[in-house]
Amino acid sequence: MTTEQITKNFNKTIETWEKALDNYTNSLFSLKPDDENWAMGQVCQHLILRTRGVFGIIEKCVSGD
Repeated sequence: MTTEQITKNFNKTIETWEKALDNYTNSLFSLKPDDENWAMGQVCQHLILRTRGVFGIIEKCVSGD
């Protein structure tokens, strides 16, 4: 898979998430289905934090550091 294809797929995924998240209210982001599962807001926060780490690794690989 080329860099262009990866970027295109990534952007498509982000657009899908943005559209889906438009349907959630603040109260729905906080709502936990039960004590053992995460609220949608927690899932989003986790994904954002993990994605930042991955992009830092990718930047280091590309820059040659």
